[in-house]
Amino acid sequence: MTNTRQNIRAFVFGLAAAGFFAGFATPALAQPACGERNLVLKDMAQQFSEAPAAMGLSDSGTVVELFSSPKGDTWTIIVTMPSGQSCMLMSGAGWENIPFMTRGASL
Repeated sequence: MTNTRQNIRAFVFGLAAAGFFAGFATPALAQPACGERNLVLKDMAQQFSEAPAAMGLSDSGTVVELFSSPKGDTWTIIVTMPSGQSCMLMSGAGWENIPFMTRGASL
């Protein structure tokens, strides 16, 4: 693995960890919101009409998923451990998809 890829992974992990701990500092997420994956997804769909928008698999086998409402009014990031336990890491409002950019492209 190149140093650049390691740096990107460290940066992404740092952002996720910062968001994770910042999210739990708020009253709404004072207790981790964890449960069986199917129940967590059902709850997000019923309460917020959120559906999968993006996902990734970590080297440890943990699945990271981003869910968004149809118009991006709300979004949620969950992680699912290999055991099947899912936890909501953070949520918010105003999700916007950004087009995938090829190497060398600029915003």
